[in-house]
Amino acid sequence: MSFSKIALIGAVVFAAWPIAPAQAQPACRSGYVWREAFAGDYVCVPPATRSQAAGDNGQARARRQPGGAYGPDTCVQGYVWREAGPNDHVCVTPDVRAQAAADNRAAGTRVSGPAAPPPRPPDNSQKQARTCTLYEHRDYGGAHYTLRNGDAFYMVRNPDPGVGRSDGIHRFIYEPSWNDKVTSFEVEGGCTLTLWEHVNRGGHRFTANRSYTFVGDGWNDKASQADCSCPGGANY
Repeated sequence: MSFSKIALIGAVVFAAWPIAPAQAQPACRSGYVWREAFAGDYVCVPPATRSQAAGDNGQARARRQPGGAYGPDTCVQGYVWREAGPNDHVCVTPDVRAQAAADNRAAGTRVSGPAAPPPRPPDNSQKQARTCTLYEHRDYGGAHYTLRNGDAFYMVRNPDPGVGRSDGIHRFIYEPSWNDKVTSFEVEGGCTLTLWEHVNRGGHRFTANRSYTFVGDGWNDKASQADCSCPGGANY
């Protein structure tokens, strides 16, 4: 057999072999499109819902109230996080959030191929990751202090060194060098971090169940106490 015939046969066989894209996503059924509320959002929705998501994304900055109870992602009154995915903090009206949740539940019924699961929350099953870590600077920079489940971190001197450091539920930590120094923090393992303006849970508070590369101008270098609470029992 001549070389030209071998090359021709090889070309035909290669052309007939389907090459799947690296991360092919199932197509939506007729009448639906990908929502695309954020990168990687392939939940199928009516076209009007995708347009709504794009419009809400465009208004994201105008609907935030930096320095509020949830830091830079705090919504202005009348708006809530959309939560189309685990890290979707675009501020929308309550009915839009309810619609996003309904679309996620219906995701598997709107695809033309194998059902694609809705966006998954992060895996918080690892006990060793149940921590809240405070940082001195933005973007998790500078000195840091890691708290575990049940830790109450007082950024003042211990007023009574003779008192026990745990009540069986909470561990009490006193470290005055951290007073008014928290600028960013990491929250892992499904934990919740609460920052307090004053010790003994006084003044304003900032509660978060995710990490922040910057706490916002309203909370930068303002915290005097931090509490870390995680699912399950104490891990100290």
